[in-house]
Amino acid sequence: YECYDRNSRLAVLSMALAYYLGIKQGKIHIASHLVDGLNECFETIGYYPNSEAARRAAGAFRASAPMLFMTPQDVGRSFQNDNAWVSEFWDGVAGFGPCLLEDTLINETPESDDPIEAFIFSYRNAARADLSARLEQWHLNLNEVEVYEVVSALLCRQTTLVIELASSPAIWSPHIAPIILRAITDVFISLAWILKDPNPRSKQFVDDGLGAIKLQIAHQERALEQATDPDEKDQIRQMIEMWREWLAAQRMDQFVEVNLGSWSGLNTRKMAEEAGFIDFYNYVYQPFSGAAHSNWAHVSAFNAVHCQNPAHRWHRAPAIAPVEPDPHWLFLATKYLRKTFAHFDDVMGFTGMPHIAFDFIREQIVKDSSDRDGNIA
Repeated sequence: YECYDRNSRLAVLSMALAYYLGIKQGKIHIASHLVDGLNECFETIGYYPNSEAARRAAGAFRASAPMLFMTPQDVGRSFQNDNAWVSEFWDGVAGFGPCLLEDTLINETPESDDPIEAFIFSYRNAARADLSARLEQWHLNLNEVEVYEVVSALLCRQTTLVIELASSPAIWSPHIAPIILRAITDVFISLAWILKDPNPRSKQFVDDGLGAIKLQIAHQERALEQATDPDEKDQIRQMIEMWREWLAAQRMDQFVEVNLGSWSGLNTRKMAEEAGFIDFYNYVYQPFSGAAHSNWAHVSAFNAVHCQNPAHRWHRAPAIAPVEPDPHWLFLATKYLRKTFAHFDDVMGFTGMPHIAFDFIREQIVKDSSDRDGNIA
């Protein structure tokens, strides 16, 4: 059991030993500018887990372990002959019991008899049920672990955005709801594009996220040098340390590239086009971008009013448009959540999957509108 616990001392020392043997056998080659950092890792790893330096070294060795199984196009010499065995090994290990993690998709119970609270809790439970049904159907493949991590996390992100919108009726308005809906459409387009070629695109998504944190750490280190307030410096140090540990747990810092452009190498429109959802981009993503970016079309409509003095050129004056919460915004979010799940189901070949949240919201909000009901279908 200790070997399977990647954070145990035995597992960490085993990974460090495998890395060392790879170097001695000429199967791992280290660039000259990385040698000093690697030597420091080897010098401190024996103290794991009792020193901060050793814990950072452990994160580096954990993150670099997959390098042992790279293919020839990734590195001159590799363990290619072991690839078939590695694949069979992970296929076998995947069946050794269930995942050991906290269940965050449990149902909630209202604390009062308030009908709005009952509606919100019922909706949140329905959305979680839709997500759970798909995660239970999708079996973990340890040979494609990045695909599982990225796609499942994006499904959870989509569900989170929708249930958080559902939890706050006060933001069911054109002031805030379009911003969240824009984020929801962004998730859908990213997910649809990734699912067209899951393995390399999931890796691109991860690489960009790691690079963004590396760049953030560099900015924070510069801020630390310039900070003069002791409390502020302490807060910055804590943030740097937290993100360093997060980064080291996934990949050695030296192997993380910083990408200053789009994570996919494409703009969102091109991603949507390649994924086959250019209409969704044109009719949903683009209109909601006005609210997200606070462009003139949005602010002139909701944050300005015309002066009624005829001598003042009909100019606009600042305003906050009073609006009543409209559940139609939640209905739109639910519609896009259903679209996300439906596309995932199509790609995975899942049939008969539920859309509990959509059925719930349609029954609650638009049951009296046969015309709208027909358009939804």
